[in-house]
Amino acid sequence: MTRYQTPPAIVTIVGTGNGWQGITFHTSTKNTPSGQPEEGYTWHMKKTFSDKVRDIVRKIPKSKTMTYKEVASKAGNPKAARAVGAVMRSNYDPSIPCHRVVASDGTIRGYNRGARIR
Repeated sequence: MTRYQTPPAIVTIVGTGNGWQGITFHTSTKNTPSGQPEEGYTWHMKKTFSDKVRDIVRKIPKSKTMTYKEVASKAGNPKAARAVGAVMRSNYDPSIPCHRVVASDGTIRGYNRGARIR
C-alpha cells in the first residue's frame, strides 16, 4: 500500500505483486485517532472474466486437466464454456498452459499453438 498526500486529498493505492487493485481518495486530510486518514471515495478494480480464466488455468498443475465448463464455473459463470474457449484461443502467454483445458469428453480441441504439438 502506498499513500500520497496531495494538496486537495490523500490518495491511497492498494496493490499486490500482480498489479494494483484499487485507489482510495480521502477527501479530508484529517487523521482519525488511529493516525489513518478519514475514509473517502474508494474505487476497486475488478477482474474481468478473461483475467479470472487465465488465473485459473495458470494454476492447473502439470499432468492435470480441467474442462472448459469447470474453468467457466470456477470463474463465476458455469454457462460460459465457449467464452473460456475464446479466451484460450487468444492466449499467447506461455505461462498459461491452455493445453490443459479439454472438452467435456476429454479430447483436446484446437488451441492457438496447435493441438498436435502437445
